[in-house]
Amino acid sequence: MIHPDDAVDPATGAAEPLFDAYATDYRDAVAKSISFARREHDYFARRKAEYLTELTERLVGKPADMAVLDIGCGVGVVDGFLMPTFRQVHGVDVAGEAVAHAAIDHPRARFSVYDGRVLPFADDTFDVAFAACVLHHIDRPERADFVAEMQRVIRPGGIGVVFEHNLFNPLTRLAVRRCEFDVGVHLLSRFGTTRLLRRAGVSPIASAYIILHTSARPMLDTVERRLSAIPLASQYYVAFRPAAAPIR
Repeated sequence: MIHPDDAVDPATGAAEPLFDAYATDYRDAVAKSISFARREHDYFARRKAEYLTELTERLVGKPADMAVLDIGCGVGVVDGFLMPTFRQVHGVDVAGEAVAHAAIDHPRARFSVYDGRVLPFADDTFDVAFAACVLHHIDRPERADFVAEMQRVIRPGGIGVVFEHNLFNPLTRLAVRRCEFDVGVHLLSRFGTTRLLRRAGVSPIASAYIILHTSARPMLDTVERRLSAIPLASQYYVAFRPAAAPIR
């Protein structure tokens, strides 16, 4: 079945993973969609990497002892910010050309192509697995299976983290509308993501709205964290474990 986010080569009729078409100019495509923010895409990738690192330290252990998996890694932008902190960084994506670019840009990380359904790893392989703004690209009926497969490769005591766009932020919705590879996607609310995780058999344990500002002033980071329960920021995360635990 051709995924609706895949492009079709008019000459051959073959499906090509959407992000292969943006393997060389992914950053440019994103930059156009968020030009009003006056920040490059790397800023948002770095902030997500920082939150992932903090969650790992708080809920699992020292990142320097941990192996992390980026599911839907694309060209590996987030992974570049994780490499100095984690023991091992792995990434997988359905887009082969994007994965090839990620491997060139980040030779110390390990990248693989996969079929979008079964991750090429044994059970309990990773301490941390995450998907950064990937879930909204997956067909709704297949999202629970994606989460179930994600949690399969996480070791007992580890965590999974889903990052997504906050659909209640008007600037986020504008950026998604302007993004060439987000055409036709359906964003998930934080509540919707939490409900999906529970339906997939995993237990959310931490959640917050993140990236409220694009300033370099530390004071605004404090404000952002104090407002993390209110749907003002541009994105959010929901962290989970397979075992039951109360959401915070």
